[in-house]
Amino acid sequence: MIIFCCLLAFALSDSDQNSLNLAFRQDKAQEIFDIIVHFSEGYFKNYDLGNYSIPISYSGFKGSVALTNITIADLSLDLDKSGITFGTPNQIKTIFENINLLLSFKYHLKVSFIDKSGSGSLDVYDTSLNTDISIYKKGVPGIPAILLDFFKLSIGSVKLKTDLSNVLNNLIQKAIEEEIPLIEKQTYELAQNYTTLANEELAKISYEYSFENYGVSIDYYLAKNTSVLDNYFCTALTGKVFNESTGEPFIPFFPSELPDVSDVQLPYQLFLSDYLISSLIIGFWPSWNYSLNTLPPSFPIKLTTDGLAFLIPNFKETYGKGKSVHISFAPATSSSKQDFSLFPSYFTDKNINFNATVQVDFLVEDIKNQWVDALIMNLPLFTVFQSWVKNDEASITVQNFDIRNIEVINSEVGTIDINNLEKALSTIINIYLPIFNNDYSDFNITFPEFKYFKISQDFFAVHQGYLEADADLEINL
Repeated sequence: MIIFCCLLAFALSDSDQNSLNLAFRQDKAQEIFDIIVHFSEGYFKNYDLGNYSIPISYSGFKGSVALTNITIADLSLDLDKSGITFGTPNQIKTIFENINLLLSFKYHLKVSFIDKSGSGSLDVYDTSLNTDISIYKKGVPGIPAILLDFFKLSIGSVKLKTDLSNVLNNLIQKAIEEEIPLIEKQTYELAQNYTTLANEELAKISYEYSFENYGVSIDYYLAKNTSVLDNYFCTALTGKVFNESTGEPFIPFFPSELPDVSDVQLPYQLFLSDYLISSLIIGFWPSWNYSLNTLPPSFPIKLTTDGLAFLIPNFKETYGKGKSVHISFAPATSSSKQDFSLFPSYFTDKNINFNATVQVDFLVEDIKNQWVDALIMNLPLFTVFQSWVKNDEASITVQNFDIRNIEVINSEVGTIDINNLEKALSTIINIYLPIFNNDYSDFNITFPEFKYFKISQDFFAVHQGYLEADADLEINL
């Protein structure tokens, strides 16, 4: 039985489990394709294509014409007939139609007694280029790799202009036309070579992102081959989170199953598993801290020994009336050793459950106007809330907020009545939780502005075992 369990654990560890899914819709790929085409038309203008030599025959004599400094003088294509589509199981198909090229060059014609040099241009009309590529998982861990499934360059008609006589001009044009099948073949071989080079570069990349200041890293290997579903291109990433100091995961890698696409139908979709969120919370949790020195004037509780007397009367008894109190919050020092099945956030349908232990440090200003650590406690928090975002409207509704089993770590103000403290906190929660849910749970959110795009629609939801975040982006270049 032990051997069987070990084998099962090994099989699961090497399976195609993933904790992060990305999907984007075909029409947005087309939008990006159009932008790239517009950019390319300007980028490749004056692009140097190098040199090319073509064999030539004239009056029974063999020679050659050497074309040098071949440069793209102009480039255009028919955007209405060109585009990008997705094909099953995981193909990205591109179609470039009616490509028109104007090439300028210098020539040196040498055949028989003819030895001439000069310059000219070549118009290339109605060329098309079709490609199909697949992105798949290579090896373990899953490095992304590209497979060139299909490549076809079809060069249309050409028209040569030089300062040569019509006879010689036509002679060179005919030689170029006879060379077209070889050029098409060489272009296909070049595409294969570039695909190989691209895969070599992809294999060199480190698929791990480090949050250096927190000692947390996350990998983004492909968990399985990419896929196409309902006009969405879907990418499943492992998303394992590691403690950088130990190289071990914070919790075992057992993410909930994630959907490939959502019913929301927004073009960009992101799915985060409970494992990923929980691991990041555990990783970042030790670095979290917060200080509370003031409260809004309208708030009925004041951060003074008088204001907190109903919670902890010891402060007023020890330090006197009207003394200021500051409160700092940080992860409990024992949290790294606690049961992580209770610690991380976890999701049920529409609800997020978050349990953690917070260390609370009360600092009180004494009679010498010096700040002293009056009381340090551990507060176990048990929280259940709902959250969603839609079109910049956010809602956080707290279903339950409970504090129990408070532990005093150090007290300079005598014995704390824990039972009364827990009852007082419960009373405050019961009074203000409905007020929060009624008056403050709905609010507008403002997303950061980016130089070239903005978020026009957004959606966020909690599901069984995962979070969903969808958006639409308006690209402005």
